[in-house]
Formats: sequence, C-alpha cells, structure tokens
Amino acid sequence: MPSDHYPTLHPDEVRLVGEDGKPMQCFVLLFNPYSGRDMSAVYAAMSADPPAGCHWQDDRHHPRLYCARPGTDRFRAIAEVVREARERYRVSSELNDLGFEKLWEWFGGEDQGREMVAHLLLMAVHRAELVGIRPEELHSFLDAVAAPLAAERP
Repeated sequence: MPSDHYPTLHPDEVRLVGEDGKPMQCFVLLFNPYSGRDMSAVYAAMSADPPAGCHWQDDRHHPRLYCARPGTDRFRAIAEVVREARERYRVSSELNDLGFEKLWEWFGGEDQGREMVAHLLLMAVHRAELVGIRPEELHSFLDAVAAPLAAERP
C-alpha cells in the first residue's frame, strides 16, 4: 500500500548493485516451445546447471530462468543469457519471452523500453525459425528498416 513512508517505485527507478558495487540487470526469461520439440532433456540440463546468475524454475506451462547478471545494459545481459543457453544447452529459439503481456502498451523509461524491444526481437527470432527465415535474412531486414532511423539520430 503506497504511503509517504513506502512510496511506489517503477522498476526503472530501482537500481540493483552486486556485492562488488557494479550494476546488476534482473529479468525473467520464459520458454515457449511452440515447435513441438521435446524439451525435457534441455530442461533437465538447465535445471542442473543454469547460466551464471540465473535460477531455474520449472512450471508446466512456461519454464523459466530468473536472472540477475552484472552489467550496465539489460538489453545486452538478456542477449548474453540467450546466447549462452543456445551454446551450452542447444536451445533453439524456444527461450523467447520476457513476460510482457500487453505488448502494445509502451510505458516506463529507457530500461523498460529496451527490455520490451528485446522481448519483441526474441519473439521475432522464434517465429522466423518456425517459418524458415535464416539469421542472415533477419539481419538484412533489420539493417534495411533501421538504417534510415539510425542515420537521423544524433
């Protein structure tokens, strides 16, 4: 209950630091394996030895990783965990959700916005794999549509 003694804080207003005093980035990554692939071996391996800074939680609907990783950029921290999962556990694009339920609602500050963009990109990679779009095609697409915007920014 908000009061003068306990103000309500938006997640972007909370800055976590590790024991070493460096910033920490906290996020949840969920699995949505729509491909029909049997993920039991992957889940067992990840449960036994999750990526550094992450904790495994098995949920029959959406198994997930709760992560607290050092770094100044949440976008990069998310990408590093997904890359590590792909390399260590042979996860494809099934690790593709950051828990946004109302993607059309844009709110919060820069960190929240970057996390939402990461969510949308993870979803796009997953859908692209399902329909046979290669990573080079995604890169090319992003370069083509983002280049004019990047040139206009200061």
